[in-house]
Amino acid sequence: MNYEYAKYATEKAKELLSIDSPTGFTDRAADWVQNAFTDLGFEARRTVKGGVLVDFGG
Repeated sequence: MNYEYAKYATEKAKELLSIDSPTGFTDRAADWVQNAFTDLGFEARRTVKGGVLVDFGG
């Protein structure tokens, strides 16, 4: 296991899980997810229902 990736994943999980997002009010968490994937260079967009769709290519 590459511990750098594990550390990165742990930090990102902590960031996401610290966002207050009760049922029906998940916009802030979805925005965070979209921005996180965009920052990594992936095309990420919101769906009509507010989900995040990421294109990994291929």
